[in-house]
Amino acid sequence: MNKIYRVIWDRIKHVFIAVSELSNGNKKATYGSNNKKEALKKKRI
Repeated sequence: MNKIYRVIWDRIKHVFIAVSELSNGNKKATYGSNNKKEALKKKRI
């Protein structure tokens, strides 16, 4: 069995936790901002 995991910092408990690499952490959403940037680049060209 594969042992694929990553270690993340739990800000509430102040400990490191091993989690699946498929789990999501506290990341900034980039979906909307990337689309706006790409649209501006296309308009400039």
